[in-house]
Amino acid sequence: QKPQYTFRQPVPVVVRIVWEHDGEEHIETVALGWTGQRAYIRLPDPRYRFTAVWLNATDVRRRSWRLGHTPRGIA
Repeated sequence: QKPQYTFRQPVPVVVRIVWEHDGEEHIETVALGWTGQRAYIRLPDPRYRFTAVWLNATDVRRRSWRLGHTPRGIA
């Protein structure tokens, strides 16, 4: 799926992921684009074989960068 909107700079977010074996987890990462009801999220986790994933917007919450802090997997 192609994003309707692509961000000039990634937008910092917290996402809710439910892993098949590990259960629910909240991950700090970035959104790369969105289509209205879905957001395209960078997913820096070895349990997922791709580098990004489409998530429902209800599982994505925007956050702001904290001074001097870079979320894991973002560099």
